[in-house]
Amino acid sequence: MHPDDLDSLVSRALDELPHPRAPHTLLPRVLEAARLARRPWYSRAWLTWPLYWQVASVALLGAVTATVIAFLPGLGALLTEVPAGLAPGAETPAALAMARVTEVLGRVEAIGVVVRVLARSVLAPMMTLGLLLVALMCLSCAVYGAALSRLACGKVQP
Repeated sequence: MHPDDLDSLVSRALDELPHPRAPHTLLPRVLEAARLARRPWYSRAWLTWPLYWQVASVALLGAVTATVIAFLPGLGALLTEVPAGLAPGAETPAALAMARVTEVLGRVEAIGVVVRVLARSVLAPMMTLGLLLVALMCLSCAVYGAALSRLACGKVQP
């Protein structure tokens, strides 16, 4: 077969095929993208903000963090003082960091114990009572709903 004949044959076969249709979700997605593009810069994702606003927001976050650290005495002391129980002369940065991490983990463990005790002693009995109250409320709603249904449908003459 000659290449020109093959070209015309393929062209005719392609012309006989139905034209592809756009998916039915294309228009709503395009409209949503256009709506999102009209939003102001500050309501978009942070990475799409202008560079100077990104730098300003990082600087503001740093200033707020520094202010919080400066005005919370317990947090500042935890970060700056040498922890108790550290051997004299072992004040290398790694030893200080490990001692601080150990101290913080001890505090977190103590908080976990307090939360567990409160959950077992206070929340467990309250949850039982709350479950009972919710069950009674559901039952009363079902009874009132059935009564209103019978009255509204005319099954009972008032």
